[in-house]
Amino acid sequence: MLYKQHVETPKGLSSSALSDLYVQEANKKFLGLPVHTLVTLYYLGKASFKPEKIEKKIATTETKFKEKIVHAKSEKKEAKLQYRMQQKVANLRDKLENGNLLMKWGEPVSVYDSAKIEQTVERISDYLFNKGYFNNRVFATTTDLTSKLKVIRYRIQEGRPYILDTILYAVPDSGIYEILMRNKTRSLVKINERYDQSNFSNERERIDLLLKENG
Repeated sequence: MLYKQHVETPKGLSSSALSDLYVQEANKKFLGLPVHTLVTLYYLGKASFKPEKIEKKIATTETKFKEKIVHAKSEKKEAKLQYRMQQKVANLRDKLENGNLLMKWGEPVSVYDSAKIEQTVERISDYLFNKGYFNNRVFATTTDLTSKLKVIRYRIQEGRPYILDTILYAVPDSGIYEILMRNKTRSLVKINERYDQSNFSNERERIDLLLKENG
């Protein structure tokens, strides 16, 4: 079971952004209680969960209401019955898809998956690359808390970030070039700042909007 995972965040990067890259989530803790609490709730609910009974109840409910709709004496009554049928069937389908109340309160066990750990390493590395750390390295270490509980620690060697020292505008149209130069101070890409792919994407959008506004 994946009990906990942690990423060591280099200075200047967001820890929440890095933790959002986890491919596999560890089981949540409830009020500081052991991880088994929510897992136990889920499997208690699952033990009494009978999807075939719910499917049968859906069919019975639809048949019952359709018969009433056929014999409805007014369009208003028919519409009311149709609405009630849709509501009841929707609630049953939600239960069929998402489980009973205990299953919704709890969560299934988060089974340790080494393949998902590798995927997380790749996602973190790609994120760092897009933030200007082109030579980054990411390592995952697994520790056995008990024979069944595992803790994952992601360690980052970000390397030196690439800093923008020159920005060139290859614009053959003199009119467009003049517009860009007039609005250069609003640029999101600046010299002496760390390379960030999101800044380039946002800058493209800014220039596209700027040119449209100027015909």
